[in-house]
Amino acid sequence: MCPGFESLIRHHPPLFPYSPAASAAPLAYNWDIRACTSITLRTTFGILVLAAATLATAAQAQIRALPEHARPGTMRHEQDMIVQIDGRFAQLAPGAQIRDIENRVVLPVMVPPGSWVKYTVDREGLVDRVWILSPLEAARERGRTRILIVP
Repeated sequence: MCPGFESLIRHHPPLFPYSPAASAAPLAYNWDIRACTSITLRTTFGILVLAAATLATAAQAQIRALPEHARPGTMRHEQDMIVQIDGRFAQLAPGAQIRDIENRVVLPVMVPPGSWVKYTVDREGLVDRVWILSPLEAARERGRTRILIVP
């Protein structure tokens, strides 16, 4: 018997049929709590694995919708609210949001130097929203950017 379950076993009859040995003595239950616990744990573990697989599939299928007017570029943080985009200094707007590849809001200092980003600018020319591109999104963006080589 498992410690701590004696009272439960003594005062509550089992939910499954008695074994032949238990039917001879109806007060002495032949109930092994470990068998019941292992079945419950296996069932719970199976449900958790199924839920995790479902959530992982849903997370992989999620695609970020970036605005069409967002400009591509490479970005690095300089200091405070100043960033460098494609070699030019720009100031972040008050309340600017920078989102990483998992769409979480991050601080400007958390932007890896030379990250491929898409950004939008407000009416005053301040950068107000930035999305750090995943490697797949960056490769797709580089494919759109055409470089003209003049001999």
